[in-house]
Amino acid sequence: MIGYHYTTWETYQQIQETGLQLSILEKRHEAACDLVLEFIEDGCVWVYPEHMQGCELIGAVLSVAIRHDSHRLVCLEVDYFESESATKLAMKVADFSVEDIHLNHNLHGAGPFGHFQKRYDLITEPVPPERIQLVGEWDLLDVI
Repeated sequence: MIGYHYTTWETYQQIQETGLQLSILEKRHEAACDLVLEFIEDGCVWVYPEHMQGCELIGAVLSVAIRHDSHRLVCLEVDYFESESATKLAMKVADFSVEDIHLNHNLHGAGPFGHFQKRYDLITEPVPPERIQLVGEWDLLDVI
């Protein structure tokens, strides 16, 4: 499976050495992830199954910049297995459909750069560097 992870350039430098490590899911996302919580008890890696384009991409990059206080952002293409997908695990164990699991994100307050009902997945295992590729890089200071 392929997913896209947005992060900072500084974090990417570490990811090149250690891979993507699991992070605890923020409390504000727990309710939306209730059907997969049992699979991400040790943490997860948030990925979007589609590479964002246009206004959605601008919103995603700006969101990462604000949350992580950085002006250098990247998009990473992450290759992961179905057995590492919280969505696929929930579908297999409980016979849910993708729609039942409802892992969709809304970026509110971003005006034309927001996104609504944008599907995402949660990877349940660390991802080694050899399964991660840089596919986008932006320095917001170059834009202004």
